[in-house]
Amino acid sequence: MKLAPAYIDFWKQNKDLHQFLLAIDGKEEGTIAWAEEHEIPYMYSQKRKGVSMSKNRVIQNFWGYDYYFFIDDDVELLEGRVFDEHIKAFKKTGIHHFNLGPDERFLYKKETQNIGEINLSSSYLGSGAFTFYTKEALKISGLFHFVFNYSTFALEP
Repeated sequence: MKLAPAYIDFWKQNKDLHQFLLAIDGKEEGTIAWAEEHEIPYMYSQKRKGVSMSKNRVIQNFWGYDYYFFIDDDVELLEGRVFDEHIKAFKKTGIHHFNLGPDERFLYKKETQNIGEINLSSSYLGSGAFTFYTKEALKISGLFHFVFNYSTFALEP
């Protein structure tokens, strides 16, 4: 939870622009107490079911939004404008889903293109630590598959 305060501070300063929800995978009493102490909206499952199931709960219970960001708990917020920049990039490019992460996490047939002042890289495999989706993208693709719950993949050179 050491990185969450930056997100909480950002959200509290921008409540009129953004909603924030802490999705807790499992009934983590310490995390729940921390969220309540800091007046952070949260939801949790009784048992750990994995990251994709946690994301699915958010989508199913909060379907009324145009844009969704899913951020892993180890991602540091350096610049609050990252949210608005993703929305602007969608509006300019028509691309409904972006991943943000270090360049070395994006692999296989990587391509880069410039659309105005926006530089985009695309690849077949990338980071899911900071993701952006439009509601339309989630309608088309559906929910997250359960196979992504606990699996860890390592690539051999």
